[in-house]
Amino acid sequence: MPGSTDENALAARRARRAAIRLHHPDAGGSAAALIAALSATGCTEPPPMVFATTARSRLRRLGSRLRLALRRRRFVIHDHEFIENHEGTTS
Repeated sequence: MPGSTDENALAARRARRAAIRLHHPDAGGSAAALIAALSATGCTEPPPMVFATTARSRLRRLGSRLRLALRRRRFVIHDHEFIENHEGTTS
């Protein structure tokens, strides 16, 4: 469907990328020219940040849970005298 919002967004993105390619300081342009070109395209803010994560396998999730459980445990190490003094007691 011509004139849809998806096509408009795609055209705006292409215009923004073309302006960056032509006027970016790393490509031989100036910062002032880049700012002017971006404002002429109507792009006042950068595109939203997108984060991609990979799905973890079942084995990897299990390993993560086991490591977390081991980190949460508290180990108490008693010396030999403590063990000899408390051998007959029950808790």
